[in-house]
Amino acid sequence: MRLNSTNNTNLVFMLRHKNLPILTNCTLIKIISKIEDKDGKTLSLPCSHIYQRYILSGDYYNFFISPDIIANRTGAWYMGVMSFAQSVNVTTAVKDEASCSAMDLNRDMLEYDLRTNYYVTRIYTSGCYFFNKTSEIWEAGGIRWVYI
Repeated sequence: MRLNSTNNTNLVFMLRHKNLPILTNCTLIKIISKIEDKDGKTLSLPCSHIYQRYILSGDYYNFFISPDIIANRTGAWYMGVMSFAQSVNVTTAVKDEASCSAMDLNRDMLEYDLRTNYYVTRIYTSGCYFFNKTSEIWEAGGIRWVYI
């Protein structure tokens, strides 16, 4: 995801299998400001040098959706972007990378202004499997994304 605002600390994205994600029903919710760079450091926004390096240079926040999240579910996946109100401490209210049903979220916690007039998402889909000689099937379990 690429944003053009440094005021993104309350932005999250949600994923849901087969349906649009809603506040009370999503497969996963991810706090955008907790996405780590290739060195494992969070992009602690707002910070002008981080903003320039990761946003203005054209780089994206990259987040890998692991096989553990996918859980062998095929078909359509939907993504939504949501902004919590400034009065809400997102890191307390949201369990990062958990299901929405694991939290007590409500509409009063949201803000309808994303505080950015521009964001871009890009989605890259691929598969990485290994042949398990014991079970004699191709598997994806345990595979993790590693920055190179």
